[in-house]
Amino acid sequence: MIATRRLTVADWQANRAIRIEAVAANPGLYFTTLAELEARSDDAWRAMLENPDLAIFGLYDGDLLVGVTAAYVDRDADPTGRTAGLAMSYIRPAWRGRGLTSLLYAPRLDWAREQGCARIHVTHRASNIPSMRAILRHGFVLTGREVHLWPDGEEEENCRYELML
Repeated sequence: MIATRRLTVADWQANRAIRIEAVAANPGLYFTTLAELEARSDDAWRAMLENPDLAIFGLYDGDLLVGVTAAYVDRDADPTGRTAGLAMSYIRPAWRGRGLTSLLYAPRLDWAREQGCARIHVTHRASNIPSMRAILRHGFVLTGREVHLWPDGEEEENCRYELML
């Protein structure tokens, strides 16, 4: 059975492994680099999972972690804490194309509501069409685009979306 669950500090090594896998396989899709992730201390990986403003969810096929995603309270964008952001989505290639993306959205949207957020935002690299489709399918509306220098050294638009909760 495939299901999601929130990761805990006990899952820090699995979270680290799948995040490194995601960025290594897709160096231009995330806002971080492989070198940054590999340099992060074990304590920093644990702290991510203890941060009350961040929820990381694992997608599991039985006991096997096959995907990961996150939501966070974006106090930089909204000091009141009423805005959340989505980040870090990744599903291992062998599990793609099965309609599992919705399993990554539901817990994040629920978590944002539980935090008292009124809106949620997400971005994607313009050429990442699967992300665009998933974002639109879940009710987000395009709010802007700007050219961004991605970690792979390429300049391409970063597309911003918003959903009112």
